[in-house]
Amino acid sequence: TLFRSLPRELEGRRDAWDKELMARRELEGRRAEWRMQAAPRRSRSRSPLRHPHPSPMGVTPSQRPALVSKSAETRSRAQDKPQQTFGLKVQNFPTDVDDEALQQTLFQKFRKYGFVSSVDIREQGEARYALVFFYRQQDQVDALIKGRRDDLLGRHIKLTPWIGSESKGSIRPLTDWDEKTDEFHPLASRTLLIRNLDRTIPPEKLGSICERFGDVLDVEMSRPPEGEATRSAFVEFCDMFSVCRAGKALDGELLGKHRVKTEFGKSVITSCVWLDGLPLEVTQEYIMQRFSRYGQVAKAVYDRLRGRALVLYTRREDAITAVQETKGTQISGWRLKVDYASDKSRLVFCRDMEESGQDTGDFLFV
Repeated sequence: TLFRSLPRELEGRRDAWDKELMARRELEGRRAEWRMQAAPRRSRSRSPLRHPHPSPMGVTPSQRPALVSKSAETRSRAQDKPQQTFGLKVQNFPTDVDDEALQQTLFQKFRKYGFVSSVDIREQGEARYALVFFYRQQDQVDALIKGRRDDLLGRHIKLTPWIGSESKGSIRPLTDWDEKTDEFHPLASRTLLIRNLDRTIPPEKLGSICERFGDVLDVEMSRPPEGEATRSAFVEFCDMFSVCRAGKALDGELLGKHRVKTEFGKSVITSCVWLDGLPLEVTQEYIMQRFSRYGQVAKAVYDRLRGRALVLYTRREDAITAVQETKGTQISGWRLKVDYASDKSRLVFCRDMEESGQDTGDFLFV
């Protein structure tokens, strides 16, 4: 009897495996189709401004966040904890070159070895030297080894490792939008910083311009000084891919009477971490377990269709540690995109999950 029932049991397991495999392939296809969509997924009638998420927290429509924030000048953009720096000291360059031209020349020279975070010109007695800082240690090593054979402005330069921190006066080059600039850039975030913006352009118009490249959550304008014709703006998107598209398309474009300069903006630090690029086999329980090593996780929610997740910590400091430690790391061969999640992004995140038939549980409940 036992041997007669074995084939039936194996056949039942095989059917279950086949169903699971078909469901997995269907999900993989849906996720690939969703990721290939270049245009914004939602139409204008479904934007966060016009149709806010019916939050279970009991927030009235007048209290829900709008697309445009009026408190940009008072917004606190806290700095991350000091990170280890990887610098090179550059000597023996021509003395008749001014600092600004030298900084741009050094930036263009060393960017071929990796991502340059800043270039600083300093004086030591009557001689000048430059400090070139990289985001990654491997880039510093490559520049040190390969750059020793190079010349700068007709003179053979001397390179030595630099141990020390970047000064507050260091010149940070703006984001250089080229083929290497993508969602895995060391400065990548869901926020686009637009400089030199004509002050006559209202936030609503800038938001409609940026909506061509992805779903816009928030637009904040700085208050320009008296007499200044330009100002800066922060545009928060739903994902980093949209920031890259907008940054590359708008950089150098004439908006109003001035040409704008774009770069990755600094996200507002919160206690909630935004994740993108998660593999299919990941579960919500695994996410909570993995990210618990950086602090106490209050709750998490996983959008399996889009490969994204939100991890809410009880302490803001733990979220900072998680972002710094996991940005650019891999899970099962998939590189993670990590950022902080604002209140508006959490609402839209959970709304998208519910519209695709996924359960968000009590994530939005306080």
